[in-house]
Amino acid sequence: REREREKDDMEVVGFGVKRKKSEDEERNLSRERSSSSADESTFQSNRIQVSNVKKPLFFYVNLAQRLLGQFEVLEFSALGLAISTLVTVVEILRQNQLAEITRMFSHPSST
Repeated sequence: REREREKDDMEVVGFGVKRKKSEDEERNLSRERSSSSADESTFQSNRIQVSNVKKPLFFYVNLAQRLLGQFEVLEFSALGLAISTLVTVVEILRQNQLAEITRMFSHPSST
């Protein structure tokens, strides 16, 4: 019964991060955007759901580094006790100047 109450009290927390780019990369990207349209189907592949029991912390850091090479924006989410792992991953990316936080969100779990 306690577990059921804990589940009801859980919140989903998420972060959006954007790859940090040099000035040259920014100029090239703006040229590419003006010559082509963005593909909406890629938005599903840039999400990372963080767990604190399935994978170690640096699995998510390394995954994010790889995905930031493919996508300009990543979206992370975590539930319950994994929120601290999520915050740590995002903070490591930010401190190493690999990404900047673009948004944060929190809402009650729908389970």
